[in-house]
Amino acid sequence: MSRTIKFAKAGGPEVLEFVEVQVPAPGPNEVRIKVKAIGINRAEAMWRVDDYFEPIKFFPAGLGYEAAAIVDAVGKDVRGFAVGDDVNVIPSFSMNDYATCGEVNLWFRSMPSSGRQRRSRSPRRLPSG
Repeated sequence: MSRTIKFAKAGGPEVLEFVEVQVPAPGPNEVRIKVKAIGINRAEAMWRVDDYFEPIKFFPAGLGYEAAAIVDAVGKDVRGFAVGDDVNVIPSFSMNDYATCGEVNLWFRSMPSSGRQRRSRSPRRLPSG
């Protein structure tokens, strides 16, 4: 189980709740990450009150665009990442699809697109040392 932050309705900080969720094994082109640090900024605050450029599509919703993490598991067809790799994730996805405010999260490594790999939702490997 992973403790994560969710909210069941739009509103101020009082709508945020810690919930326990089962994070599945990663599917094709996904990695699972253990989050070590998150970045929260204006985008998340606007998202939470449903005043962001992209509307919330469903509740409960999650938060988070930025994180430093360790790869916990890799799905089929993922290349270039291994369990134990230090990574960071940056805003290049919809919070309707993925959120970083949790201990363990799923993340896209790459998505097939017209026979090519698109890496826009990819975690980035951190340099060693």
